[in-house]
Amino acid sequence: MQFNHGVNLSKPAWIVVCRHSRDFHLGQAASVKRQFERQAGADWDFVCLTDRPSEDWHLPLRTDWPGWWSVLEAFRLTGQPHVACDLDTLLYNDVRPLLRLAESCPPSVLYGLRDLGKPAQWASGVMVWNGDWSFIADRFDPAVHPRRFRGNQDYTAWAVKQEPGRHLGYLQDKVSGIVSYKYHLRGKHAQPPAGTRIVCFHGKPRPWNVEPKEAPWVGEYLQKYAHSAPASRTMNTENHILNFGAVLWERDHLRVLEALNGETEPGLHLRARHVGGVLELRESITATDIDATLRRHGVNLNAPVDLEVWRAFRHPERHRRGGNAAEKGRSDQAETGRGDESSPMVAGQATDRRHSTTAAGGPAALPEPVRVAPMFFSRGQWMWRIFITDRRCFWC
Repeated sequence: MQFNHGVNLSKPAWIVVCRHSRDFHLGQAASVKRQFERQAGADWDFVCLTDRPSEDWHLPLRTDWPGWWSVLEAFRLTGQPHVACDLDTLLYNDVRPLLRLAESCPPSVLYGLRDLGKPAQWASGVMVWNGDWSFIADRFDPAVHPRRFRGNQDYTAWAVKQEPGRHLGYLQDKVSGIVSYKYHLRGKHAQPPAGTRIVCFHGKPRPWNVEPKEAPWVGEYLQKYAHSAPASRTMNTENHILNFGAVLWERDHLRVLEALNGETEPGLHLRARHVGGVLELRESITATDIDATLRRHGVNLNAPVDLEVWRAFRHPERHRRGGNAAEKGRSDQAETGRGDESSPMVAGQATDRRHSTTAAGGPAALPEPVRVAPMFFSRGQWMWRIFITDRRCFWC
């Protein structure tokens, strides 16, 4: 894949890459942008490479490389100092030392993280470069390299070592205060210690999935820099899904209703990720009922809420291969109305009888197991329901 020697920007830029998926959307990119703009001056721009460009700070992705492989397109940007980070990164405090490092960075060095879990390895969660590094993307072969390398950072480290006169550097050797939520903060600090600049999440949990009781400061920080994002749309043969990132209802309700075409007939299903947890409704509602429904279930609409709305006859993440346990737990609860008290669903403060908590907030009694029947889906495929009882999951 050739990029015509890259794209020259007029100013240095902080870069994120957002290919829409179940985990990532442009609302998160906008949140990182606001975190960055709080600290950077007018000398630096913020750029998002995305498959759904809609703002003047968006640049279109040129390939269909999936997942983390799309991060390689960041090396299209040349001719200026650049810093790139993952979307699940918090720019917690003064990041100007990174900008100064980029401005003074020799064109022969690509800085990345000393892997926060395996210090002997180079990692791409935060990168700094200057000059033209587009050869990294130019030489990537999507038919070969994904089978050879575990991910984009392993490929990037290999590609740099193949290029004469180029080498890798480690950011922690130049800039202090880059920490891991998993290894340095989780269960150890009520707040990031003084001097923390960047908090990397590198996997599960994502910052927006951290339970409030585990680290309240994460949700408070994200709420401060929440940003309204356009609705993202996912289509498949069974579902029509709309995702709305960081909705503030007073500001964004017209946008939400417009995206739903002002539907008044029943049949919409709703999941809301909010400061208090995750609320997922079993019953169907209309678009005009969203406001009242969320308030009835205790969702604070004065704070940002991520909404997922779909019209479907089954849960959008049901039977999806490779789903993580937490997501499977939420989909199972949506189907059966049961779950244990430690689940994110219960943290959603649901008080309706169709949920697995009581009005007093405690866990409801679990019903006896129900008889499980097969479900017939399109294209001749037979799928089977899951049911949960006594904290155990049974397939039939």
